[in-house]
This record gives sequence, C-alpha cells and structure tokens, in this order.
Amino acid sequence: DEADQLLYSAYRSAMREGAAMSLPTVAFSLISAAIFRGQRSVAAVLRIGLLAVGANAYPGLKEVTLVGFTQSELNALESIAQEIFISADGSDVDLTTAAALADV
Repeated sequence: DEADQLLYSAYRSAMREGAAMSLPTVAFSLISAAIFRGQRSVAAVLRIGLLAVGANAYPGLKEVTLVGFTQSELNALESIAQEIFISADGSDVDLTTAAALADV
C-alpha cells in the first residue's frame, strides 16, 4: 500500500544519500515503528526497512545500524534480520536476494 511504499522510499533515499557520499557506515533510528505505524505490526514495519536497506546496499558500505528502543523492536529486528540476511546454513545471504524479496 502507499504507506509501505513511502516507508520503503524513506530508507531507500537515506541509503542512496549514503552511497552518494561514499559513507562506509549508515545508522537509522527506526522509521514509523511506534505510534506512526498505524495498524501495522512492528515486525511488518521493520521488515520493510530491512528489505530496503538490504536492497540498496552499495559498494564500500561496511555496516548499517538500526537502533531499536523497545525490547519488542530489538527482538523483531534480530529475528527479521536473521531471516533476510542469514541463510539456513548460517552463511550470509547475497544482497541481491534481499533485493528480490523487496516487493514494495
């Protein structure tokens, strides 16, 4: 929906700015994870953010930090990040896989 597209776009835009500035690290305070998430679950909102970050990774990027403020945000971040970025055998997932998962 439109809100999901706007959320994805916010993370994508920040990642593009990081790429334009050749930043080796980027950090986010979670976007729309609290009162502005509406009826969406925390997990659904964070999944969009993580997919956008993964799909917009760029050469030279070494680290992205997403800062959660509640335990439920931290738990959801960890769970979704493992699902998206770690394969069943424990190896890192190619970021093109994350891009393919991003259907927003």
